[in-house]
Amino acid sequence: MQYPLTERIGHPNLLVGRHEEFARIDQWLRGIHKQVSWSTALLARKKSGFARTWADYIDLAVDRINNVHARRILLFLTKYADRQWTHREIKEALKLDIDLKDLLRRLIALADTDLIEEGRSDVHFQGLQDGTLYLILRNRFHEEVQEFEQDLKQDFQQHYEKLKQRNHQLQGKLNQLAGKIVEDLLATELRSRKRIQLWDFFESPHKADLDSSWNLAEVRVRSSFQRPDGKSFEIDVLAKTENGLWLVIETKKTKAAIGKPVVENFFEKLGWLQAQHSEPTLTGAFVALGGFTEEALEYCQTHHILTASRLFFIDHFFEDSTEPTS
Repeated sequence: MQYPLTERIGHPNLLVGRHEEFARIDQWLRGIHKQVSWSTALLARKKSGFARTWADYIDLAVDRINNVHARRILLFLTKYADRQWTHREIKEALKLDIDLKDLLRRLIALADTDLIEEGRSDVHFQGLQDGTLYLILRNRFHEEVQEFEQDLKQDFQQHYEKLKQRNHQLQGKLNQLAGKIVEDLLATELRSRKRIQLWDFFESPHKADLDSSWNLAEVRVRSSFQRPDGKSFEIDVLAKTENGLWLVIETKKTKAAIGKPVVENFFEKLGWLQAQHSEPTLTGAFVALGGFTEEALEYCQTHHILTASRLFFIDHFFEDSTEPTS
């Protein structure tokens, strides 16, 4: 405790020398912290008359607003009082089935009862962070706040799962669209050339598989054929020459590398096609812009399937796009 300097104006004994009085003031100041701690404990007691009075006030205020969502809003803002929320954000977070104007009116009513605080604008609101009502809300209704947090997490999780499912559906549609674009671009490039060298497009460890030029007479996209069991299958790009050569191309635009089962399925298609059309000589080619796994590439080389993981005339088309996943 600091004491004042000797007075130069007025009576010298007015303040100076009153050690007993200042000692009492010092004792009173030291007791403030203990008193505050005792008051906090008192507010936390659910059976105390003081806490019941405030609880009755909260219930009365909520009932007066006459809204089934008022309690949820109050618990939400109290739980997440570290930031301000707009009425639109509150509606979306709690998925409230209520008009925005009506919700704003209810929030203003809660703010008028001092159960929440108004924010930086007319549509911003925030839960209490200090004061008597804050202690009541956080202690008197602690269990309800905890239960509300679990409900909110569950609601958010359900919403997240719906969004994830929706994203998966959209991703599937994007995959299909990207695959069709690759097929169309490849077919357009083949048609524009008429005469092609296979090594301009594909790779193979077998030189004889690439060392030939093709005079294309027809290029088709997404051709359907029938399997032995009666079901249909599709060939992405089919290029034919006048002398009976067929270039059968499978295309995949994926983020992950193509695995062995996928190329095995393509080789099976080649077998079905050859069984139905014995005259043409088939050459299979697989375009996987996401690359091949080691096993898949080895399978293609063993079965003389030409491969390509890049097409120069397609790279620029997808360079700014997001890679789809399959």
